[in-house]
Amino acid sequence: MNANLPIRSAGTRAVMPEYSAATRRVSEPIASIALNLMIENAIRFGFGNTPRNYAIPLLRDWHFGALRIGPQQAENTVIALVAMA
Repeated sequence: MNANLPIRSAGTRAVMPEYSAATRRVSEPIASIALNLMIENAIRFGFGNTPRNYAIPLLRDWHFGALRIGPQQAENTVIALVAMA
């Protein structure tokens, strides 16, 4: 048993050691990445690993002076504004 992890006693049985907030801040993202990899690999196993192609035409960016806006950016902005309304 690691000497750095204090174990509290509840009567006659020991309970889980108390971990510091720093340990939780590190372990939660690692667990999240591991879960993401497991889910992604399960989906790839089920549906195959080949890339999917969609028949969407390529559209050029709109130019407003030095500003360039892509049609998908404009579409996403409109969808987000409607969703927030």
